[in-house]
Amino acid sequence: MMAQRVHLDPHAMVGDAPTFQVHRSRIRSQEFRQIIQDFEILGNQYGPPADHLTEAGRSRYISAAFNHIVSWFYLMIYNRPENFVESDSPKKNGLRNYFKCFGGCTILVLDIRLNLGIGKDRLNYIAQLIAELEACNLSNEKQGFSVPIVGILCDGSSFEYFSYDGYSKSFSRGLLVAKSTPGSTAIARVTLPPITQATGVEYIRALRPLCESFYFLLLKGFLAGLEAYIRRARDYGAGDGTRNYGSESEWELALAKAVFARNKSVEAGETAIEGNVQGAEKLADEARMLLEESLTSIPSGYQRRVSLMANFEIADSLTA
Repeated sequence: MMAQRVHLDPHAMVGDAPTFQVHRSRIRSQEFRQIIQDFEILGNQYGPPADHLTEAGRSRYISAAFNHIVSWFYLMIYNRPENFVESDSPKKNGLRNYFKCFGGCTILVLDIRLNLGIGKDRLNYIAQLIAELEACNLSNEKQGFSVPIVGILCDGSSFEYFSYDGYSKSFSRGLLVAKSTPGSTAIARVTLPPITQATGVEYIRALRPLCESFYFLLLKGFLAGLEAYIRRARDYGAGDGTRNYGSESEWELALAKAVFARNKSVEAGETAIEGNVQGAEKLADEARMLLEESLTSIPSGYQRRVSLMANFEIADSLTA
């Protein structure tokens, strides 16, 4: 039934779903180091994913993959972790993280399970994800937004990417590709090795594609959010008497900068795969600068950020 609602054959096990490319948006080495430090801290605090028998435990550990990346958007994207419908069936329990853009438009849902499994269990989880993405789309539409919503299914070691388009009622699978060129290797499920069995080098090398694909998907969602706000500014003008939505030109400038940032970060990722790490770092620097310019171009009514470290030295010198 759920498959038919998104124009899929229920007997094809999602194999007939259209696909979209997921790229690696290069993360600079110093920032990737911070992410790895978070994994080490959380690993020593909570233990590896296999130690956890609840989705909440898995969520705490895997949050290291996106904590820093989400913060780069300075609350233009923020994370709302929530438990969802409790049930007597363990297959319907879990935890989801909702990533929202500009205060309310959901652009990405991270669905955390104990074990993605194969066969019927996996299909049940995908069906539940489709239902949740439909609900998020309905919530977006009530606020006047229509954007594709990315869904990620994960269990702490395996990750699958999907997208739901509420306008066409279509559901697609994401394939992680090394390059944009036709024939490039494509991966449907990104998998981390067991941290207790892999060497540190092996585990870190497996984490980079995961984190960079997540960065790409956040940029993808950010672009969709910007396009939605451009449409609202076009339809309603700069405000409705109660809220300043900003001008269409402000949103368009932010979008143009963000598109350049996305493209440059993907180019950096492909350059690194080719072995030119120094060139990749330079391109990644340029991409982050473009993202910063995009964020500062967003209308002032949406500018928010938590800023503590600028005052640390003064505060610390006054602390008894």
